[in-house]
Amino acid sequence: MRDYGLTSILVLDLDVHQGNGTAELFENDPRVTTFDMFGDKNYPWKTRRRNTYDVPLPDDTGDEEYLGLLRAWLPRLLSDHRPQLIMFQAGVDALKGDGFGRLGLSRGGLLARNNLVYGTALEAGVPMVITMGGGYTKPMDASVAAHTDVYRTAAYRLSAWHAATARATAAGA
Repeated sequence: MRDYGLTSILVLDLDVHQGNGTAELFENDPRVTTFDMFGDKNYPWKTRRRNTYDVPLPDDTGDEEYLGLLRAWLPRLLSDHRPQLIMFQAGVDALKGDGFGRLGLSRGGLLARNNLVYGTALEAGVPMVITMGGGYTKPMDASVAAHTDVYRTAAYRLSAWHAATARATAAGA
């Protein structure tokens, strides 16, 4: 991070398992804020570490509750920490029917999650790194589709943002 002059990074961990490794890695680094929404009854149990913000969710948490929490947290995280970079851990194991996830999000709910994260970052002008997370539905088709949505949605949102920016620049010229 020092090599790139970054003094504030937000790790947005939305994989269904508590990000104990990320929490431990950055626990003594004041430049990194770690936010983690995860299934409370999921692994890891004994090796959990404290993130800057941990939001444990009950089993079967669905779209409305999940998205409501995320909508409430994102503006606060950006306002309080003013990140120069967001690292989005985009697990899809919160998908209903995931063998390890225990949550109840629909594919549409995950799409809304992605759009909420991307829209927030674009509006704030904060660059983002997107990393793949878990996804274990059987058959795997639902997880594969949800993983594809993560990156397809990012590409669509960025393309639309660039087009809108170009139009605004041309109109102002």
